[in-house]
Amino acid sequence: MAGKILTPVTLWENFRILSTDFKVLNTVTKNGVTFVDLYVYRPISRTEKVAIYTKLAYNTPSFSDKPTIFLLQDICQKINDDDLSFIVSRGYSVVAMDIAGGDELLDDNALGERNPVDVLYTIYPKSIFYANYKNAIPVLLNIKEDKTARDNPYYQWAVNARYVINYLRTVEKITKLGVIAVKDAVTIGFHVAATAKLDAFVSLYGCGWQLPIGFKFSTKVRTEYDGQEHRFLAGI
Repeated sequence: MAGKILTPVTLWENFRILSTDFKVLNTVTKNGVTFVDLYVYRPISRTEKVAIYTKLAYNTPSFSDKPTIFLLQDICQKINDDDLSFIVSRGYSVVAMDIAGGDELLDDNALGERNPVDVLYTIYPKSIFYANYKNAIPVLLNIKEDKTARDNPYYQWAVNARYVINYLRTVEKITKLGVIAVKDAVTIGFHVAATAKLDAFVSLYGCGWQLPIGFKFSTKVRTEYDGQEHRFLAGI
């Protein structure tokens, strides 16, 4: 598998959800909006898992009858309660997922010693610590010869989104689900829109396919690519 060029089809081939575990961390109501902080857990191996920090917001006391919106904010942006409150004010329930993660490497033992409400971000284990935004920058737009697109942060973020969507399918009052993806998270949005059977998908300020040149996105047309670029462009 090392170095193999994967397409969007083969990238998701044989993908399946391995856990439906989640943990509610905190529930608060502010100005008529109920916010629920939780972790959605995604196993990586027998000893590692991602704790995907997720936040639900809805009009108190119950979910709207309108579809629920899954907001994928820009990959470097933390969840903003004002953004969620704005969507709720338009009559929708909304959920957001932290993509960026934190600066420190935490394991289950270290996390157990801390108040969960002090760790309101996605916790990536050692094996995919590169998915933390600050660590992801050097490897975001290229895939080395011994890696595949599944080793790219974009794929890891998209898998996290699939787990959050799977969790939302278990919430009885959520009957329809749409995704709004913003800026660089649009690439994640296109992956989940193609694989997760959404009711709607909207992209904002992003096209979902851009050419990486010198670690920056560009729309400049080219006809030749090196191996790292091929692996990125084909799968991501």
